[in-house]
Amino acid sequence: MTHYFVLIVLLFDCRAFGPKVINLKPLLKKLPGMTEDRDKGVREETKKLMVELYRWLGPAFKPQLNAVKELVVKDVETEYEKCKDKPVVTRYLRSQQAKKEREADEEGNEDEADAAGPEEDAGPEVDPFDLLDPVDILSKLPKDFYEKCEAKKWQERKEAMECLDSLITANPKLEPGDYSDVVRTLRKMVSKDSNVLVVALAAKCMAGLANGLKKKFSPYAAHCISTVLEKFKEKKPQVVTALREAIDNSFVATSLETIQEDVIGALNGKNPQVKIETNAFLARVFSKTPLKIMSDKKLMKPYFTAIVANLNESDPQVRDAAAEAFGVAMKHLGEKAVSPLTADLEPIKLAKVKEFCDKAVITAPKEKVVKQAPPPKTAPAALKGAPSKPAGTKPGGPAKKAPPGKKLPVKKDYDDDYGLEAPESASAAATPEEVDDDGVTRVDISGLITEQLLNELGDKKNWKTRDEALDKLRGLLNKHKHITVNLGDLPTALAQRLQDSNKNLANSAFLVCQNLAVALGRNAKRHTSTLAAAMLSGLGDSKVYCNNNVL
Repeated sequence: MTHYFVLIVLLFDCRAFGPKVINLKPLLKKLPGMTEDRDKGVREETKKLMVELYRWLGPAFKPQLNAVKELVVKDVETEYEKCKDKPVVTRYLRSQQAKKEREADEEGNEDEADAAGPEEDAGPEVDPFDLLDPVDILSKLPKDFYEKCEAKKWQERKEAMECLDSLITANPKLEPGDYSDVVRTLRKMVSKDSNVLVVALAAKCMAGLANGLKKKFSPYAAHCISTVLEKFKEKKPQVVTALREAIDNSFVATSLETIQEDVIGALNGKNPQVKIETNAFLARVFSKTPLKIMSDKKLMKPYFTAIVANLNESDPQVRDAAAEAFGVAMKHLGEKAVSPLTADLEPIKLAKVKEFCDKAVITAPKEKVVKQAPPPKTAPAALKGAPSKPAGTKPGGPAKKAPPGKKLPVKKDYDDDYGLEAPESASAAATPEEVDDDGVTRVDISGLITEQLLNELGDKKNWKTRDEALDKLRGLLNKHKHITVNLGDLPTALAQRLQDSNKNLANSAFLVCQNLAVALGRNAKRHTSTLAAAMLSGLGDSKVYCNNNVL
């Protein structure tokens, strides 16, 4: 009878709180056996629980029925089809209630009712991928897999790809491991194989690997995207479809900043087919990219400039693809924000962009707005007859002056649209903050990394100028202990200093990189591809202290 009462409690919890409060993985493993229990009450309650989980998870629950007898599956699906009402959360854990109260306070009284209402959580999403157990497919590859991939007969190469594809299809969630040899083989087959069927299968396997590893695919993602962009010159539909899936799945493990050079190179290339598919890829990416990243001028302006150039191409398909990509960006950012880039566009082309803008659907997650701290209260008016004090003067002390070479922030209106740079004073005055997933408040210092600072860091004539720029960076990182990932062109400029001919400067640059990694936290890996090569070159330095700093 213990199982019976446990099932009743689980069913109640699932109906009231939703499936997120239950650890589903061990439960789903036990359910098939419970459908064959000797106790009829246990069997019936198990079916009811399965129907309830089916309501919450939808089609994602169907693979979990594979181990259940066909008769039971039929009964569950019949009951599921009768349930037309969408499940809603009716009760909340204390932790969830506290979170909702905080959100209601931040959003104001106007949204408080919505935050407390059950309709808001009309179905908390459970990723079906999380319910799967990861599988190591590397150990299951045939011993002659790599030999067949190099075979002269295309049938043998195709057989090797089919074997890998069947393993990935049967095990959609993959155990992290060293997939470098597999990925290298797939990239080679995608880029160089002469057989269309083999290329399509290799691209499909690449997509499956990226999907099965998710973020763990990051060491290979940028290289795979580069290979796919080059192969987009292929026009065969079956190949193009597989390449699209491969590039979309690979992008999940990387970022617009990491692939910027390869993508812009493809947009500026000569092949129209490559331009069409690259613009289409960007349209899909832009629709899923958070507003904060899309609003990063230093990152996005090169993308937008290359897309606008494609709007003036002679090929109508290229123009349409570029119009779609730019239309999605316009929908995301607003027409005013991108207006400087469209000023010289012909009316007919601008109308096409706006047409795609109207059709665009933005699926990017909404970001939490961090409330700014209220301004300090003004001091009470001075008594009559008392001498007025200069602003910033503390009782019993003189007024503070700005340090030499540093201006006090001055409020000034300026156009923050794409194509126009903000004055240094305005950029320095604002340091937006955001709270990451770990609850750490991080400061966006991209506005403080000015063009002048980057120029000083790259000064080729005077080593003292470069040294002063590194000191400014060190001071900036000492002031802001936790920063966001938005650094503009700073990683590229730092990579050059890591290989500076002046060893003392190179050593200082390594120390700055240490501080930068600490300030970025786990986001530091986003800039590894830019800095790693320059860092590794320091290991060959004859000076011990340089080697130690690299390590």
